[in-house]
Amino acid sequence: MFGRYKSKKQYFTIHSKHRAWERYELFLTKSDLEKMAFMCRAGQHYCHLGKQSLTRSKIVLRYNDRLIPVIYDKKRHCIITLLSLKMLSPEEQQQVNEVCCS
Repeated sequence: MFGRYKSKKQYFTIHSKHRAWERYELFLTKSDLEKMAFMCRAGQHYCHLGKQSLTRSKIVLRYNDRLIPVIYDKKRHCIITLLSLKMLSPEEQQQVNEVCCS
């Protein structure tokens, strides 16, 4: 799976770029993804939806005037993937709406 890539972080960067284009028609550069990862680290996120595992969290960011749910890896300090809002569970969608309206 990661054979031709130098590291998992490199694979996740390329994967995230593909998902950004597929789900949002956004062309993201490596520096854009690094800015998004910094926002997660610095607590500048829109809404924290919880942990997926010990090192991964589901976070909603406001980026380019869009709400973008991401999976963030704390161990590698990188964005693993971008989700669409439709991919969130009903409870998570409600949590995002509550933050939006408060």
